[in-house]
Amino acid sequence: MMPVPYYALHVPAMVKTPAKEITATRSLDLEHFTTHCRETGQLIHTLRTMVNHLFPLSGGRAGQDRLDWDQEAERLMKENGYDPVQQEQLCADLRHGRIGLARNRLPIDAEITDVEDGDVYIAENGISETAVQAGRHSIEAGEVAVISLAAGMGSRWTSGAGVVKAANPFVNMAGCHRSFMEIHLAKSRRVMNQFRTVVPHIFTTSYLTHEPIQKHLDRNDGYTYKGPLHLSPGRSIGHRLIPMVRDLMFLWEEMPQETLDENKTESP
Repeated sequence: MMPVPYYALHVPAMVKTPAKEITATRSLDLEHFTTHCRETGQLIHTLRTMVNHLFPLSGGRAGQDRLDWDQEAERLMKENGYDPVQQEQLCADLRHGRIGLARNRLPIDAEITDVEDGDVYIAENGISETAVQAGRHSIEAGEVAVISLAAGMGSRWTSGAGVVKAANPFVNMAGCHRSFMEIHLAKSRRVMNQFRTVVPHIFTTSYLTHEPIQKHLDRNDGYTYKGPLHLSPGRSIGHRLIPMVRDLMFLWEEMPQETLDENKTESP
């Protein structure tokens, strides 16, 4: 499951959305949360936060909830490497036009050419024995480790819904649904067995995916991986920036617009 604050923020928006516009994935996500969240205190806190978002109140309980929320946000930022100086610098750069959509372009004199045959090495054509031996030596000497990136929410993969992609059982293999983590660990296990060595495997995580991934690995006994298995939580977060008016105007001008010819009249 996602962290509790995730649902507290998204459910009020879902309530205001027509039922037919809510995707099945988001509905199933919420159903999973209400079914498997076993902490009564978490459910009550989430419900109270959602009600306050739907029907804003002043003072009393609402004020305390807002204070609790601010303290929780402060804790998350402190634990995950929030840099207020860097954040303010980004805001200043955006306000003054030093960064933005208009500047996110290649220089006008940039030259783009097709890839030449010599620019890419096709491994399917065969790898030199020297390279193979160098790789084997590094593995046998314990110089190789594997890093799997698992910090993202997979929203592009699910067309908008936030999921812990690494733990998703996305494919059926040998009569059982397998997750990305299980498959990645299986590949590292195969190399360890082949070369009779130890290969450390590290999953990089974020504050949104770290706890679910940790629970997933604990519940599945690390998929019986015999080598060192570590999680490396990210330590860099910041506030989301809102585009400036100039960025939106630039985007509008860049999009193809269908204009009506001044001399063209519509048929009745």
